Amino acid sequence: MTILSNYYYLYDLILILGAFGGQNAMTPQQRAQYLPVMQALLRVMETKYPSAQDINTLMVLTRDLSNQVPKGQNLLGSFGGFGLEGMESMGLPESGDIIVNVDGTPHIRTQWGK
Repeated sequence: MTILSNYYYLYDLILILGAFGGQNAMTPQQRAQYLPVMQALLRVMETKYPSAQDINTLMVLTRDLSNQVPKGQNLLGSFGGFGLEGMESMGLPESGDIIVNVDGTPHIRTQWGK
């Protein structure tokens, strides 16, 4: 998927989140749940070399959103395959940071170790 197509998907998501005052497909509560993840995603996508902290923030927020949204009710699933399903099988920790620095080098924490 190209960066340009990612921006088209983000544009669609922004419209759904109601950023332009149009008809919303999401309730205010749903927008409040999804907006932090979308902001973190945009921050990562806008940067040629995103920081480990920005990627960690995106991954933690996505994991937390996945835990809040009932299975099968992900409102973003139809947009370019952006979905929350399958995160359980990735072996990510259930809480805390996902990316940690060890001697100044970022490492991804998993249930199986770093």
